[in-house]
Amino acid sequence: MNHSSLGRAHKAGGGGLAISQTIAEAHGGTLKIQSTLGEGTSVTVRLPNQKLPQTTQV
Repeated sequence: MNHSSLGRAHKAGGGGLAISQTIAEAHGGTLKIQSTLGEGTSVTVRLPNQKLPQTTQV
C-alpha cells in the first residue's frame, strides 16, 4: 500500500496510519485496514514471532 494514499483512502488525519505501516514493515510485519461505511474500521497489525537480524546503518 502506498503511504501517500493510505491516509486519503481511509480519511485519516495526521499520518498515523502511514507511520504505523512504516513501523510494522520495518519489523517485517504488515498493516491491514478494513472499513465498512456505517459500521466502522478494523486495523490489524501482524508482526513476525521471531527477531529479524540487526542491520547497521551508515
